Amino acid sequence: CGKSYEPIIDGAIFEAGSQGVQPGSLGGKIYDSQAKPSIGMHPNAGITFDLNAIRSAMPEIEIERFRAVCGVSENVVRFAARDSDPNAIKVGFWVLVDGQVRFFRELKAVPAQAEPIDIALRPSDRFLTLVTAHPGEYQYCWSLFAEPALELTTKKPAAAYKNP
Repeated sequence: CGKSYEPIIDGAIFEAGSQGVQPGSLGGKIYDSQAKPSIGMHPNAGITFDLNAIRSAMPEIEIERFRAVCGVSENVVRFAARDSDPNAIKVGFWVLVDGQVRFFRELKAVPAQAEPIDIALRPSDRFLTLVTAHPGEYQYCWSLFAEPALELTTKKPAAAYKNP
């Protein structure tokens, strides 16, 4: 629809009007802290990470994979029911690498759904983009990428590290 309701946030915390802020949750776990990290992303939004910038900052590593779990926050149903039909909430989740779709799922709030993401990354891959979108009414589409992580390995052989 070309509109976004909230900014992209570090830690899935969503506004519930007079009910205050609510943490994002998937699979019965709350994702709003460093211990349970997440990216909150109300549709329609996207964020791109420059993998070469990460490689430049840490030249001894290789980026092997991107992993996360995506879904619509489970606690949204009790708030959405005040204004609309929670059964109508669905969000498209995309992960693109260099502009090419490497992952897509459309997930609903009812029943609660979460989908693991596991994407191999090559040394030549440059941009990793996370996107959420909804074609119609976007209210209460509380979307998150839970425990997003780049899997890293070192370029140095184990023998290069000395035990103190």
